[in-house]
Amino acid sequence: MTLDSNWFEAYSRNLNSNKSLDYIERSTFLNTVKPFDASDYTQGRLLAFISSLLRPKTILEIGTFSGYATVCMCEGLASDGKVKTIECNEDLKDLIDHHISYAGFTDQVEVIIGSALEMIDMITEEIDMVFIDANKREYNDYYEKVLPKVRSGGVIIADNVLWKGEVWQEDKSKIASSLDNFNDRVAKDNRVKSFILPHRDGLLMITKN
Repeated sequence: MTLDSNWFEAYSRNLNSNKSLDYIERSTFLNTVKPFDASDYTQGRLLAFISSLLRPKTILEIGTFSGYATVCMCEGLASDGKVKTIECNEDLKDLIDHHISYAGFTDQVEVIIGSALEMIDMITEEIDMVFIDANKREYNDYYEKVLPKVRSGGVIIADNVLWKGEVWQEDKSKIASSLDNFNDRVAKDNRVKSFILPHRDGLLMITKN
């Protein structure tokens, strides 16, 4: 039996990443005001799994926070792949860089500080995978900007789309109303297929036709 060398590379990445996630989680709780904004372990494993299936060359992450999800998605990258991650909070840059470096993915990650709606326009590469976890009121705008850049068969994942169950309530907050509108818009979009995975606060899973 012959094992593909790419398998060993992916396995090594997975081990390296898993050893780092506990540290990144602890560091996030020590160094941020809202540590629960980071992905948890099971969500991180899901992102890593999808990335490993796609073997993406380009991943776009909108909303880095502390870099936990970033590290998870790095596990499945193609050998020449890159994660471009956009964070609007400049104060988080040093923490993000530290976490990415600790996990051993410095060469695979480009951290972009600025407004996502502006930074997305500067990305010219075809995108294989997108993870959206930023300003909830701008989800519709992120979606419309990234979809033309995503390849056919590419995946978009949007976090927090159930917003603590408020999207089902008649008396919604402004954020819940915005997310409800986004969910409905994607469901009716014939350019994609989608479903909501009710994990944590809801993940909208989208694949481009």
